[in-house]
Amino acid sequence: MEIDYEGLDPSSSRRLLCRFFEPRYFILRHSTTLGLGLIAILTRSVTITFIFICVLALFISLRTYIWVTSLSLFRKIFRQKRIIITTEGWGFIIFTIGVGVAAINTGVSLLYLVFAMLPSLIVISGILLELSFRKLDVERILPPAVFCSETFEAETVLINRKAIMSTYSVSFEEIPEGEGNLFRMQTVPYAMRVPPNSRASIRYNAVANKRGLLHLKGIVIKSIYPFGFFYKRMAIQCEDKILVYPKIIPLPSNILPSGSEMQHILRRISPLLIGDEDFRGLKEYRDGENPRRIHWALSAKHNKLLVREMEKKRAGRILVLLDKRILQKSAKWLDNFEDAVSLAASVLYHANEQGYETALIIPDKNGNRLVEPAQGKQHLYRMLEILAVTEPSINSEPELVDIPGHIVRGSLVYLVSAGKRRTIAETVRNFRQAGCKVRILTPDAITKEEKKDLEVCVS
Repeated sequence: MEIDYEGLDPSSSRRLLCRFFEPRYFILRHSTTLGLGLIAILTRSVTITFIFICVLALFISLRTYIWVTSLSLFRKIFRQKRIIITTEGWGFIIFTIGVGVAAINTGVSLLYLVFAMLPSLIVISGILLELSFRKLDVERILPPAVFCSETFEAETVLINRKAIMSTYSVSFEEIPEGEGNLFRMQTVPYAMRVPPNSRASIRYNAVANKRGLLHLKGIVIKSIYPFGFFYKRMAIQCEDKILVYPKIIPLPSNILPSGSEMQHILRRISPLLIGDEDFRGLKEYRDGENPRRIHWALSAKHNKLLVREMEKKRAGRILVLLDKRILQKSAKWLDNFEDAVSLAASVLYHANEQGYETALIIPDKNGNRLVEPAQGKQHLYRMLEILAVTEPSINSEPELVDIPGHIVRGSLVYLVSAGKRRTIAETVRNFRQAGCKVRILTPDAITKEEKKDLEVCVS
């Protein structure tokens, strides 16, 4: 198991200490100790030998301190706490010192009495703040999945296990795993008072700024109770995972097909009859037909049984193929890939909202990831889950696109790519030969030369 040397809520001094023991400073550390050791042996100097022993003991003790404090058992017994004197606290300390100096210079008994009382307020403030943080636990209630860059509601439960004393005036802060602004709380959870042996639920709004599986390592509890002289924060380990779907963006009106365009595609194959039924007209009842469709009012008027004649809607099918290849692992290509994933998810989302059958294909050299065509929210979420955890592949060679004919035949295919590729043309030709209409969507515009190659393939 890899040790988290940084801890849940590291201070600046701990960050500096952990950075010093990173592998890139291995040569510096060992050359320092070995150099001092060689000089001590060659010179036989007692002073240099003493310095060498002190440096060696310092390195060993610091490394041992980092290792011990990173153990889960140590964190459970001694929770990571940090206390800082606030601006108001420093002002009060300076004022207390001033009163003490004035009492000594003047010899006034009242000033001595005031000077004796002021430090007691500082001590009481620290003691009450420490007692308020004792025996606290937190729980987190999150939705199973959220959309990237969209606000969602979460809940934090603060549990006070103290038998007598309440906890006052605490706020919370999430600790996500990784660097950057991956998880942002739009409202700060705050609890005014949590009675002994009870719990308080605090709701707040948050935003996840990156798709994928987001790991939340812990929660930081903060407070300046009671007088605002000290600011204290305590990190509590509380691990949770939340799946972040790709960002859904609004699409231009010409991206998804119109009704007449989809009907034109459906005419090229045998009609696919699914979905709800539309009223077509009335006809005379025949033996074996469903009696529930008898129109009793008109049957009585015409003195014969008339039944409703229904026809089923023809459902269009949209197939999204995500080309996850990028040429290099640079910031630009990675950003383009994220935009491509968001574009693919948006097409699937809006197509599902309009009642189309949707399917997803992600080609891979080890085998395609295929989600069969279907409708409904559960089907949509299944495709979004796959897109949420899809990673780019650094490969310039075309990957296998072997799809069953009954899926692609008569479908409208959206080929979503992370950038400009001449290999797109070959993929488009293959789909055209299978009787598909293809549209290409990329975050960047395709060059004129590539457009010329695609004119033959895209209708």
